Order: sequence, then structure tokens, then C-alpha cells
Amino acid sequence: MSFNRKIGRVKTISLMLFFWAFFMSVSQAGFWAEYKEGYTKFHDAAKAGDIEQLKHYIGKGVDINKRSRSAKCTALGLAVNFKKYNSTKFLLNEGADSSVSFRFGKVYYAPLQWAAGEGDLSIVRLLMKYVDSPDEGMGMRYPPYDGSAFTWACIKGHPDISEYLFEQGADLNIKNSDYMGSSLVESIRSLHLHIALFLLENGANVLIEDSRGRTAMDYLDVMLKNGSQELWRVLGKQLGRIPSEGDKQRERSTCKELKRLLIEFNSKRN
Repeated sequence: MSFNRKIGRVKTISLMLFFWAFFMSVSQAGFWAEYKEGYTKFHDAAKAGDIEQLKHYIGKGVDINKRSRSAKCTALGLAVNFKKYNSTKFLLNEGADSSVSFRFGKVYYAPLQWAAGEGDLSIVRLLMKYVDSPDEGMGMRYPPYDGSAFTWACIKGHPDISEYLFEQGADLNIKNSDYMGSSLVESIRSLHLHIALFLLENGANVLIEDSRGRTAMDYLDVMLKNGSQELWRVLGKQLGRIPSEGDKQRERSTCKELKRLLIEFNSKRN
């Protein structure tokens, strides 16, 4: 190999290393992640809540329901995801399709499901004007995670949204995806017992089983037996700390009250 060819090869390797270092550095700043997701400037405007830029791109004829390449997210999905109320309202008024789901991690959500799970009541109220049903998200054009908005509000512990969606006609006993149980089962599993009480008081079916064949009563039994280790595990996860004795006493009392009510409701049905 001649000297000049060796020099050329060194330059090529050096250039490759330079670009590798460049992309590694910008990835740390978040640039590469954005690029990889395939967001357009229109998507970025929705994410930032920039109404003027949204108007600009819509005026240029952009497809308002275009999904990004990797994240499969629409501008509306980003506006909802980042809690941009004004962007959400503007896009809906301009004809954005509220039934198109978007991906977060490995899971797909309809905008209404996401807003309910994130506890954003103002956007939930807004979206309800544009959906056919409060249970929208149970098998749409782009299959989302098969848990209704109501179920997500129960799982994440948002009583205000749970109550609002119930008032709008949400089905308390809706069949969710293959491995999720009813809203009652999921609220108990997540230890949002105040929501479980609300569901019972409003006629939730206590006999619905999840994919494991377990009912709400079964999960309460698990919570209360074996020294309540499962109860403390879930409670600690919810609190983000080790439960105090006061926390434990309160949750055990609530679980026992729930179990009493479940037995009472079950006996009435029989």
C-alpha cells in the first residue's frame, strides 16, 4: 500500500470518527431522539403549543393527521401528550381526527385515553366534544391500548375524571384488553380504593374476572393476607416511599371496608 493511500485511509477513518462523535454528542442533547422519531416542524409546533406555526403549516396544506415516522404520533397526539390545551383546541377545530391513536413507548393510546390517564380534566372535557363515546379507544383505526379512558382514570387514580366520564355515560363494567380486568379490579390492584368505593356505590359488577380468573374480591383477599405484603408493596409504589404505620392502618381499614361492601353487594345480587 502506497504512502498516499495510507494517508487517505487515515483521513477516511478520522472523518468517520468525527461524524460518530458528532452524532453521539447531539444525541445526548436530545436531537437524535427527535430525528429518530420522525417529527416534522408541524409536529414540533403542536408540541410547543405554537398556534401561529400551526396556522402557517395548515395554510401550506400539511396533512393535519399525519403521523410521525417512528412514534406514529399526530400533531394532536403531541398537543395532548404535552398538555397544550390551546394547541389541542385549535387542531380539533381545524379538523384533527381524535380517533387516531399514537404510540408512547410500546403502547398505543387514543388522545382521550391519554388525557384521562394523565389527569388532564380540561383536555378530557375538550375531547369529549369531538368523540362519539366516552369509551372511545376500544378498537379504532389504529388499535390503541384496549383500556377505556374511564379505566385509565381509575388505574391512575383520578377521581375527578372518573366521575366526569361516568356522568358522560362511560361503562363501569366495560371489557378491557385480554389481561386487564374491569375498572373495579384495576382500581383495587392499583390501590386507588376511594375510586373502588365510588365504583361500588354506582353499581360496578363485583363478579367480573380478569384474564387470570380473579375478581375484585380475590385481589382484596391477596391484599389482606400474608401479612399484607402485597398491600404494602403497592402502597409503597404509589407513595414513592416506605409506608408509615399510619399509612398501613388507613389502607388496611379501607380494604376491609371494601371487602365488607363487596360481600354486601354480592349478597344483594344473589
